[in-house]
Amino acid sequence: MRYIIYVFILTCNLIGAQNLRVGLFRASELKKLSIQLSNSEVQLQADQLQFIFQLNQEFKIAASGNELILDVGDQHLGKFKKLKFIQPINQTVTIDCIYPDLKELVYKGNIELSAFKGEINLINITDESNYLAGVLKGEAGKNKPNSFYETMAIVSRTYMKYYEGRHQKEGYSICDQTHCQVYKGFTNYQPWADAVLSTEGIVLKNQDSNSYSEAVFHSNCGGMTASAKSVWRNDIPVCKVTNDPYCASGRHAEWQKKISKDEFKRIAGFSNVNFNNDSLCGLITFCHSGDRPEEIQLDNKVISAPKMRSMFSLRSAWFDLECESDSIIFIGKGYGHGVGLCQEGAIGMAELNKSYLDILKFYFREAIIVDEKLNKVLYGQLGDLATSP
Repeated sequence: MRYIIYVFILTCNLIGAQNLRVGLFRASELKKLSIQLSNSEVQLQADQLQFIFQLNQEFKIAASGNELILDVGDQHLGKFKKLKFIQPINQTVTIDCIYPDLKELVYKGNIELSAFKGEINLINITDESNYLAGVLKGEAGKNKPNSFYETMAIVSRTYMKYYEGRHQKEGYSICDQTHCQVYKGFTNYQPWADAVLSTEGIVLKNQDSNSYSEAVFHSNCGGMTASAKSVWRNDIPVCKVTNDPYCASGRHAEWQKKISKDEFKRIAGFSNVNFNNDSLCGLITFCHSGDRPEEIQLDNKVISAPKMRSMFSLRSAWFDLECESDSIIFIGKGYGHGVGLCQEGAIGMAELNKSYLDILKFYFREAIIVDEKLNKVLYGQLGDLATSP
């Protein structure tokens, strides 16, 4: 193993326009991992030291309190507060989480590490295009129509811009989990990269303002999208209730879940209530807002449909109940919160040769679709920008 040590930190950034900081593996308490890089020369900043490794190496890193233990190959290099792997623009880094044991993922961009109370904090510093392709990898699936990928690229770009900075206190902009968007790192799947490139600069904005829309999405709405107020108690102006015939053939359009009546009573908080199983279903009343249930009354207790979904780990908050002798069956529609873009509906529209504009206007009809790169409105009216013919 050969390397050169410098006692200063380089100020140059080899990858250029890397300005998005993404927190990685945020659902896990990382304690030990290994890093392998694809290039033949690696720059590593370790506190005030600069290492240049001339050969491919495996870097093993473990957390110890608020420090990182670094081993390279069979050599122990010591403890450090912060590590940063600086990547050439066309190179990738493979991260293998050893404890806990997670699926390894590949990333482009710089990788920054620190430790806090025995856990590793891991950040990918990358550019927007690479990030969005990694989101499509996590959220869109393969072998779908191009206009669906274009739609997802625009929605994901808008969502990123709306929520960018929500983790600022933690040292990064957004995370790689569903709390922000699922980001799965580098991909060489060309349709995802092409969709990001072909829609570059296109976003959704709120009417009569220059603010980005909260462009949320879900898997399948079951035939009707939900209002944001019914799910989160706050409104999202661009997400109106929409009848959706396009997701009916989606694999998540319908579902069932069966549990025992005793289990139902336990979860609903009726374990100590003295009524028999035969009378249970007679105590359940659905309160509807349109076709979707809004609240469920269980005897003298009222529970919102979204809370019921959470309590019973249901696929959606759109369901009915049927009783058997000793069981209750949830019969439901859709998968996810139901607000905004229905992905399986968007796929259905794309399969009918609908464009990304058609799809976005259908699910976000109150939004303004803007090409910020060209300073042009593609749909609707916004400020002083000219509407396209």
